[in-house]
Amino acid sequence: MTHEPRFLGNLKLEQRDDIDPSGKTWELLEDLGFLRKDGILVIGEKGATTDGASIPILLQRIIGLPIQDKYAAPATLHDGGYRKNKPVVLIDMNKTCGLDAEVVMAVWRDLPNLMDCQKGCKCDCFIHAETMSRRFWDETFDQGNRVKGVTDWKRRVVFRAVCMFGWKPYEEK
Repeated sequence: MTHEPRFLGNLKLEQRDDIDPSGKTWELLEDLGFLRKDGILVIGEKGATTDGASIPILLQRIIGLPIQDKYAAPATLHDGGYRKNKPVVLIDMNKTCGLDAEVVMAVWRDLPNLMDCQKGCKCDCFIHAETMSRRFWDETFDQGNRVKGVTDWKRRVVFRAVCMFGWKPYEEK
């Protein structure tokens, strides 16, 4: 089933100089969700950290800053998939017995209890994030940038950069 990609919740970040004195680390203050077109709901948990989009310094004047709003939400979730120290939850919306993504986003921590209470419905909708491929996370980042309105040429440049240079952070997880 194809879904309309969209963000759920508002991006609220706080700079964390106590974690990284360089000022490049930001903490997610509320859960942030993103519904992918394949129906996978990606949730960055409150407390997750990000360093923003990996945009080379030479390209930042053209592409934009790593933590700009358009890049920050997709980058936060992408970082969560790439690094195990940044909590991320995956829920297959195709297995939530018709619950709306906004509802699931609001109650995801209690979802197994809620789903098991419905007649004939068992909760097998959670996916282990660490089993997802690098390509899955790169596509999530790209879909998120599209939803945020990043222009096609900028989106392609950033996506190619992630594909070309993202292997090291992904392998280190």
